[in-house]
Amino acid sequence: MEVELLDDSGEDRVDSDFESGNLCRAYLNTEISMHEYYLLMENDLNTYGYNNWFFFRFRNHQSGVRRFNIVNFVKKTNFFAQGMLVSIYSVKRSHSRGEGWVKGGDNITFGEVNLARQHHENLSYYSLCF
Repeated sequence: MEVELLDDSGEDRVDSDFESGNLCRAYLNTEISMHEYYLLMENDLNTYGYNNWFFFRFRNHQSGVRRFNIVNFVKKTNFFAQGMLVSIYSVKRSHSRGEGWVKGGDNITFGEVNLARQHHENLSYYSLCF
């Protein structure tokens, strides 16, 4: 599924139009930043609304730093506080340096967010930001 961001320039694109991609929605809030994205992941299959992993593609034509906020994780376990990093693949680095998947991400944070969970008012969502 191709997700059009709220960016009129069309330069940045987020999608999960490939096997195992689980992006549901992507938003760009231009009031905050032109390079900060809010993502919602599809629920894991055969669960009651769990979201424990993510797999999406980001394409851009302008260099620069982007920040991603995945805001609908259910489990509060924070492996990122223990040093876990995000897996990243860059087509440009693959062609120029021969790199494959690498671990990375700057300013990784994980914490509770103020989003209401449908049918679970007393439980919270958690957000991964990198």
